[in-house]
Amino acid sequence: MDIHAYFNAVLNALQEEQKEEEQFYLQEIQKLSFQERKSKGLLWYPAVLKNEDFHHTKGVLATFEKTNTEIYPNGFQSGQLATLVLPNQNVQFIGTVTRVSDTSITLHFDTDELPEWIYEGKIGIQQYYDEQNYLKMKRAIEKVLEAPPNNHLVHLRNVITQNTAPLPHLDFSYLISDELNISQQKAIQSALACQDIHIIHGPPGTGKTTTLVHLIIQLLKTEKQILVTAASNAAVDNIAERLMQKGISVLRVGHSARVNENLHSALMDYQIQAHTEFKLVRNMLKEADNIRKQALKFKRNFGTSEREQRQNLLKEAKNIKKEAIEIEKHIKNTLLHNAQVICTTLIGCYHPDIAHKTYSTAVIDEATQAIEPATWIPITQAKRIILAGDHHQLPPTVKSFKASKMGLQTTLFEKIYAICPQNSTLLSVQYRMNAQIAQFSNQQFYQNNIQNEVNIATQTLIDEVSDGYPLKYKPIIFIDTAGCGYEEVLDEQNKSLYNPQEALLLEKIYTQLIQNLNTQIEIGIISPYSAQVQYLKSQIKTAVHTEIDTIDSFQGREKDVIFISLVRSNNNHEIGFLADTRRMNVALTRAKKHLVVIGDSATITAHSFYHAFLEYIYSIDAYQSAWEWI
Repeated sequence: MDIHAYFNAVLNALQEEQKEEEQFYLQEIQKLSFQERKSKGLLWYPAVLKNEDFHHTKGVLATFEKTNTEIYPNGFQSGQLATLVLPNQNVQFIGTVTRVSDTSITLHFDTDELPEWIYEGKIGIQQYYDEQNYLKMKRAIEKVLEAPPNNHLVHLRNVITQNTAPLPHLDFSYLISDELNISQQKAIQSALACQDIHIIHGPPGTGKTTTLVHLIIQLLKTEKQILVTAASNAAVDNIAERLMQKGISVLRVGHSARVNENLHSALMDYQIQAHTEFKLVRNMLKEADNIRKQALKFKRNFGTSEREQRQNLLKEAKNIKKEAIEIEKHIKNTLLHNAQVICTTLIGCYHPDIAHKTYSTAVIDEATQAIEPATWIPITQAKRIILAGDHHQLPPTVKSFKASKMGLQTTLFEKIYAICPQNSTLLSVQYRMNAQIAQFSNQQFYQNNIQNEVNIATQTLIDEVSDGYPLKYKPIIFIDTAGCGYEEVLDEQNKSLYNPQEALLLEKIYTQLIQNLNTQIEIGIISPYSAQVQYLKSQIKTAVHTEIDTIDSFQGREKDVIFISLVRSNNNHEIGFLADTRRMNVALTRAKKHLVVIGDSATITAHSFYHAFLEYIYSIDAYQSAWEWI
């Protein structure tokens, strides 16, 4: 395919995705009344300013409080953008949510002062559509298209769009670690030897993160600095934390509201404040803050003289702050120069602090959960790319059906894997699951190429649970609700499905397990449907070591015990989300010792995947009818 035609197709799909998000914003927010937005959890109103703080060298932290006890959904979370609004007035003031509770919300604003109208009475806090991520992805594609002849991007784009052969591997040897198995060692060896691009294929539980950490340590022996990135903040935090545990100097780039608290010490702002030269900056900022507070006293007493005084004080505060920022820039440049690894999201690679940087190698984790335009961002900054992930697990989230059909859900990882299979390595030993839990996914997705670590393969609940829990000897069991009349129900409010009776059956089994525990274990209760998750949360009194959530939220995670509620039960054999077998691959591979799947075989087995699953269940004597519990 012509290079321009290829990337125009990518951009067109991205444009459709952006349109979908914009349309949601217009329809769900701008066209709804304040009351309707509140009922959908898109808006807090009324709220008043409770407190404001001068935040470090950049911006204001403002905390707002509800002024009534009205109960409505809370759709806000830390890290997202929100805007302050007034009813029936076209005013906005955009910030980032840093904290949120049932009664208050704190936003960070990149400004020296808040607008006057915020102090004048009740305001609304509303979710905000942000096009910046789309602009950054488009910028990356444009950079690839405009790359000069000798630029590394020309070669990489030709490998992907023109089937140009990747560069040959170099002869490279490294000191093998006893902590790694043969497939992990091979993956590191191949990644170090490649000159342009390599894929590490990591099925569930095969130690992908462990492999990447060891790879990065090896890369740092010959390279001063590595870029490590992923689509989600959670994935970035996971690998950053593991690197820090190995003594690697990590600089985590991103907003503190989006970063795990355990990693705040790695953030730029925190490292700046820990720097020996920051004491001077702190004193200057304190002085500027005191002057600024003096100026703010004039806000409610505003004559000509007061206005002039206020302007002079704000100017003085601004000059002091400007000088402090220059000192801070010097500290920042030092930190950027000295960090061994810079960790950020794919979009974060274009953060103003690091957008100018280039690297010899970029490691892209969870590359199978990133849409292609986002993956090109780190590629524009590095000569060698290592992608890690598993295309048999959940794909990236694409909101637009049209964009998905146009190819946006097909990742760059998948394309490269298909074009250059010789430049990929499979991690082939799993360290998570009992062999019976692992085997069905191994058959369906990995051609039986995954081996089980010997000690892990036989782990069960025998030591943790007394004989009062009848399923303790079963690593995996399917409990069939066929014929019980447990039919699915549509939640009219969010158009999601739930199955009340199936949830109550799950509660019964879970409660019996909890009552017979000899020791504390980690338990997860998951479902593909958000309405079922909410219903389960409302019905089950969970122990402190139990988590209830969607399957999607559990990707990359594990528990000792997993309960799966499939929900679907109807006469038309409709299975909806369950038809995406990659989602079920995630669900079936989260449990280490005990997996309980509850569903209606009469509904799901019309699909070949679930027909095969039931055959596997029968073959290992893991079938039970729900009637035995009723």
